[in-house]
Amino acid sequence: MLNYFHYISTSHDCDEIPCSRQNLFRYLLIRKPDTLYYSTAPKFCIVIKAGHGIHEGEPCACAIVRLVTVHSSDLPRTSDCADCQHFFESVSEFARLHAVKLYRLSLELPDGMPSLPCLDHEAMLHEGISPHAAAYVEDFETGGLHEVVCVPAQRRIEIDVVSTAGEHSAESHKFLLQQLKMRWPDYQVVVNGPSWLRGDRRVARACRSQVPLRDVLVGEDFKKLERALEQLRTVGALMEKQSRVASWSVRTVTGPMLAVAGVISYQVLGTLTNALGEPWVQGLQYVVVGSLGGVFLYLGLKAVHLTEMANRVWKRYSEYSLILKDRLREDHESTPNHQ
Repeated sequence: MLNYFHYISTSHDCDEIPCSRQNLFRYLLIRKPDTLYYSTAPKFCIVIKAGHGIHEGEPCACAIVRLVTVHSSDLPRTSDCADCQHFFESVSEFARLHAVKLYRLSLELPDGMPSLPCLDHEAMLHEGISPHAAAYVEDFETGGLHEVVCVPAQRRIEIDVVSTAGEHSAESHKFLLQQLKMRWPDYQVVVNGPSWLRGDRRVARACRSQVPLRDVLVGEDFKKLERALEQLRTVGALMEKQSRVASWSVRTVTGPMLAVAGVISYQVLGTLTNALGEPWVQGLQYVVVGSLGGVFLYLGLKAVHLTEMANRVWKRYSEYSLILKDRLREDHESTPNHQ
């Protein structure tokens, strides 16, 4: 059963009373060793504190909680949808789901669960990506944050350590791997590490320095989060503008500079033909022009690389903004009930 609920009662007679989901999380989802969770009906869950009795009917401090689900989209339900649904239900037994990212799938999600499209794959140059679902989860054992991806068509589960860099320990990562391999032995569990070519570490540092992922998922100071996200958006925009400046600079000077270097090298090195011989002089001319061209090519590729990183920073900003908007909407809806 997914760890998102609507109502709670902590009285001994178990009267059902409305309560904001935010306060419910504080009660239920703080990892307490003296709390027992078990399901009593398809849409209800009872929470009983150990030490006050664990059998139904005994006097105890308990809570009756209503589980409410909503469809993430109007897409038709497929076998991939059912597999991902089962996957998240299994993951929720040892971790809390904070947000879900979907690509060409429709799932039944708890009401209030932040849901957003998979921006990384929606914006790819080529399509051809298998439907999948990803989620930010926090394991109950260590409190580490992880991103897990389920690709049913390929029987594969991915762990993206780049998006959650700095949010979990090595022990937490090992615990997640053990749980996934134990619960899904028929699936291949793959760890997607950082890529030097894509600049993953720089993107992660740029994003985390402005707004940590944990603050986006569970932070309570929404005004501060909005300011931090605006700063992240500014960083991404400036990275993209700087890449344009570098790219246009390289385009502007490459042609004239190579032409000038070619003329000068042929004139200057041409005077050494008698001393060095024509083959050596031609070789030096090729090296001079080729080296200068290689420098400009490197600068051009760096500009393209910066554009790629700026685009990914922008994607991260967009993803965080969608999550925060869902949390704000849910907070506004639950506030009147709490009052």
